[in-house]
Amino acid sequence: GSEIIQEGQILVFVSRSTDQFHQITRAVGRKDEDFPDNAQVAVFGASQFGSKLATHYLSRGYNVVVIEPDLDAANELVGSPVGSSKRLDVIHGDPQDEELLQELGIDHHDIAVAALDDDNLNIAISMRAKDKGVPRTGLLLKDRALVEAVHRIGLTRPVSRRLVTVTSILKSIHMNVPGAYQVIPPIPAIISISAEVNHDHSFTGKSVKDSERVLGARIVMVERHDDTGSTVMLKPHTLESIEVGDRIYLFLARDDLKRVENALEN
Repeated sequence: GSEIIQEGQILVFVSRSTDQFHQITRAVGRKDEDFPDNAQVAVFGASQFGSKLATHYLSRGYNVVVIEPDLDAANELVGSPVGSSKRLDVIHGDPQDEELLQELGIDHHDIAVAALDDDNLNIAISMRAKDKGVPRTGLLLKDRALVEAVHRIGLTRPVSRRLVTVTSILKSIHMNVPGAYQVIPPIPAIISISAEVNHDHSFTGKSVKDSERVLGARIVMVERHDDTGSTVMLKPHTLESIEVGDRIYLFLARDDLKRVENALEN
């Protein structure tokens, strides 16, 4: 568009997958080191989230070590289906034990995520991993105020457990229009949703601008199948019209959600 980006403004990016995150961070001047194919990952806490995180990284072919202070939780992970992986080590121990961290070679890990139930402990662990040279650190927090504080410090990447829960609930409510639903924390009045276009939609065959007027929302990206059946991502300004089968990604005011959903249902 013709808009000029000003200093102090908040930019919101839409991405179909995490594969594009590297390109986005480079665009805004945040250069992350190239991610190795055989990454070493440390997860502190065999909680439900920590276990899912370990499973995710193992599925990507990475080597994962999970440090869990509770023996029962550690044994539960070992006895789970993922516990048999040769690329997974589960260690029962104190996540703050300096000798244990040295023995694990935490300074040689590519990722460290603190996923324990104690917010303050997660902050301490994540900061320590960062101090030891781990390039990518993250943590899970329950207290929203702490999330904002850690964001301001900028040394690690915090995730709000409450925000994840609320988003999941809202996504379930949004299931009458199947698709993605995402709250944008820095701009709480704006949400992002996606929906597939069908024959019943009144904006089918209309231009992007006309479709936006019908919906009362901004179309920021369109997913379409090409002649070979492959999925391609298209910029709205390059399209003549919205077609049946397109998946549209929208930004809208949270207060307008019900009205937009009604338009998508019809």
